[in-house]
Amino acid sequence: MPMRRLLVTALIGAAALGCSAPITYGQSAEVLGKGKVQVALGVGMSASTSAVTLLDEAVSQMKVLHGRAQSPDCKADKTKCVQASQLDGIVRAAYTAGFAGLVEPVLDLSAKYGIAQDLAIGGRLTTGAKRLDVDWQAFRTDGWAGALTLSYTYQKGEAPFVQSILDKIMLDDFTRHYVEAVFAAGKRFSDWGWLSFGPRLGMSKYHIDMKTGIDLPFFDDLGIRDPASQAMQGAINSLPQTDADGTALAAGGFVNFFAGWKYVWLGAELSGVYHRSTATVLGKKETMGALQLQPSLLLLTRF
Repeated sequence: MPMRRLLVTALIGAAALGCSAPITYGQSAEVLGKGKVQVALGVGMSASTSAVTLLDEAVSQMKVLHGRAQSPDCKADKTKCVQASQLDGIVRAAYTAGFAGLVEPVLDLSAKYGIAQDLAIGGRLTTGAKRLDVDWQAFRTDGWAGALTLSYTYQKGEAPFVQSILDKIMLDDFTRHYVEAVFAAGKRFSDWGWLSFGPRLGMSKYHIDMKTGIDLPFFDDLGIRDPASQAMQGAINSLPQTDADGTALAAGGFVNFFAGWKYVWLGAELSGVYHRSTATVLGKKETMGALQLQPSLLLLTRF
């Protein structure tokens, strides 16, 4: 299968174990009243075009390196095979895909309960993640409302689709602790509609464990400079001088609109967040960023 076609196929099929941060707000700026219950279902698509571009470039680089690994020169002299420093673009692409996600469908199921006047708590199950929310009604007057939501998200799993795209580099293990604050302002339209929007700020602590496939061994030219030592060492499969743990900051916003009556509401939302992280990748300090966009449709009930 051609590499570009493989890229598209893998992106479309990357549903179950996505890495993208769950950023759907999924409700209006009106916090649940005391004793009230809210249940919501959201479906959408999370896309990080920056990560996709990096991965597309990495696929081309991988083809060159894979060809070199199969060359007669490599088979005759292993010091002329792929070197760790030559994997820079590929590893950066996989790393960025880890904290920002790729293109993947998102399913969001949430439930909340009003524990006091102007205060609600709830939980969410989002594709590959578990999330806890706390909502506080900051103000409500003349058809306008403002709410502050604090959330914590935990993600854990593998990301095999990255290996499918890059063919030889994979995210073997991925975890993320993600905390976020969202301020929502909203305007109510009679009894049938809500328009809400606002900024958001988040921070994630992540663990990205990358390794290479066994059919593309390389030499650690970052720590061992002597060719004879490299030959004795042989090929390795663990990435040298690359941070497995890091912190990413995220800033963005959302806008949504709900229409309905009394107990049932239908909504549409667009959320966007820019993720930025600095980490050591193959011995170099790299600053990586990617924009994540997440449009979604929502069904919400309150009773």
